[in-house]
Amino acid sequence: MCSRYWTEESPELRAIVEEMKRSPLVARWHEKGKNSSPKLSWNAVDGAACYAIIMIDPDGNNWLHWIETDIRQTEIQDGYTTEGEGSGKYIGPYPPEGTHRYDVYVFALRESRLLKSVHFDAGENDLDEILQELTVTEDGRNDNCIGYGMLEGTFKHS
Repeated sequence: MCSRYWTEESPELRAIVEEMKRSPLVARWHEKGKNSSPKLSWNAVDGAACYAIIMIDPDGNNWLHWIETDIRQTEIQDGYTTEGEGSGKYIGPYPPEGTHRYDVYVFALRESRLLKSVHFDAGENDLDEILQELTVTEDGRNDNCIGYGMLEGTFKHS
């Protein structure tokens, strides 16, 4: 199974959402902003052919806000994924009320995976199911996900 490969403090492999470090999340990432994903970078992982990114709102019943499953580089620029464009999908935070947490996961993969169990811009996403789909290869091996990291940001409804 895929294990935690890096943390914010880990020098070996670190996912960095630069502006997320200054929570709350900045306005241009949300649905009243321009709905474009944040800049994100990480160190390369030996054996990884690609990376997947998921952003989920655990306070919103695991609402899925961002999905990319075939990133071939270790840095993506601000706006890499936008609402309804390209292979990935992104919709920024828009909690109905209060402050919500937004967890951004980066997964290092041996091969790209198409996720069938996700519900974009909807709740009830099961992280264990997503992880299982990322872990199993096309030929059924259980070693596709080399590791992952996660950062948390917050966004307050205004």
